[in-house]
Amino acid sequence: MKLVIFVLAVLFSSNSIAMFTIGGSDVGGGKGVVCYDKNNKIKSVELLDLWEGRIIYGLHPRLKSTVNKNIDGALQQLKYSVFEPFWIFPVDNSKQAEAVYGSLQAELEILLDPRFDNVHRVRGVNLQLTDDSYETITPRDCKIEQIAIYKDFKNKEDWEIYLNQDLIDKMDATNKAALYIHEAFYHFLRPQETNSLRIRRIVANIFSRTDTFQNPYRKIPDHFYYCVGGETEETISEVYLIKETFAGKTWITARPSKIQGRYLFGASLASEYSQEGAIDLNGPFLSTGEIAMGDGINQKTADILFDEANGKRTYYISLKSRSGAPAEEKVSLYCSPFTKNDIQ
Repeated sequence: MKLVIFVLAVLFSSNSIAMFTIGGSDVGGGKGVVCYDKNNKIKSVELLDLWEGRIIYGLHPRLKSTVNKNIDGALQQLKYSVFEPFWIFPVDNSKQAEAVYGSLQAELEILLDPRFDNVHRVRGVNLQLTDDSYETITPRDCKIEQIAIYKDFKNKEDWEIYLNQDLIDKMDATNKAALYIHEAFYHFLRPQETNSLRIRRIVANIFSRTDTFQNPYRKIPDHFYYCVGGETEETISEVYLIKETFAGKTWITARPSKIQGRYLFGASLASEYSQEGAIDLNGPFLSTGEIAMGDGINQKTADILFDEANGKRTYYISLKSRSGAPAEEKVSLYCSPFTKNDIQ
């Protein structure tokens, strides 16, 4: 017998691509929409993230007076963006949210502190466009230009950042802060995040809303199952199974926090209960959830399933290609019971 557990609709769950590598280094960066007057003088510079948010999603940034105020508002949301309570975070062993906050602050200090020799603030030149953004739309009357390039070499102690200071000087406080947050968060999530598609959408949301990410610890039930699959950092998957009672029926909600090494932002245990997000254990499944993965061309969907035999359930993730390939890839999940106190 096979039943499907609905995977909760996940904010920012789509889009990833193979690592773009050049000259022994991983290269990424931030881009902007640059508009010129008839004399070819720069009129305005808007971070691509915020421009796409405005044009595609109708998001409008909440303007704050200084770069630091904009950054702090973004960090207060980003500290809840990933949820991995069993992760020994490299900063310290305190609660994860504070550890994430501290790590992102460290990333930002690199960008903001002029004493770092690896940060090159250049003028009178153009930075080469990186190949990690995959824009769906481009402006008609303005140009997309590279504002920042971040190079991570195989020796992780060697890194370089190039900033087009001419363009940064033309940005307002909100766009400057969004650029720095983009670079810091993008670098924080490597090597799992190998293009800027999801990063840009996240930045557009956190600068326009106050509820993009919420404290997941408030939604943790007293008892739950933690399931893990995969053998390496690049392949690990994590899913939380929560048993809930609604209208006299028992439901199980599957809430993944990571699929094949990639975080599913805004998911995990932070979302409100939804009847559509679960199955009746004594009846047929209500619906099948999909998590889009891949590079926009070779898309995959992921369903969390279980087989049941002799009263025992075996959970796994079923990955299928959207390109028509018939093969199904199975990721076995190993589940253990936990209580809320185990992750405080």
